[in-house]
Amino acid sequence: MGRWEPGAADIEQALTRRTLQATTGAAADGESLLIKAERTITTAQDIAESDPDDDEGPGALRQVLPDQTA
Repeated sequence: MGRWEPGAADIEQALTRRTLQATTGAAADGESLLIKAERTITTAQDIAESDPDDDEGPGALRQVLPDQTA
């Protein structure tokens, strides 16, 4: 993977100051975090659609998470 130049100097400084840890391999991938986030969104949608006490129904969830439910 190539370098992402915007903010690269800030990242290098944070690494030098040891306020940020460098990661490699699977730890740097982030795929597991995306999978967990997708599962969380799906669960929230299911709850919102089936909640009898929710006056807004699934529409309320779409207002909170517009990009994820589009």
